[in-house]
Amino acid sequence: MSATVSDKQALLIQDLECAANELLRETRRVLAGIGYEAQRQQLQQRLAEVLR
Repeated sequence: MSATVSDKQALLIQDLECAANELLRETRRVLAGIGYEAQRQQLQQRLAEVLR
């Protein structure tokens, strides 16, 4: 088993801090895969807006 807790597992055990960190890590990984800086920044800004 992995040393890290998945976001689903974290939610199941009600560890919201861990779940939030896992979602943040995955979001950063996805954003890092976007090759165009301007598009990456626009998407990051839009995500910040919709998550408020």
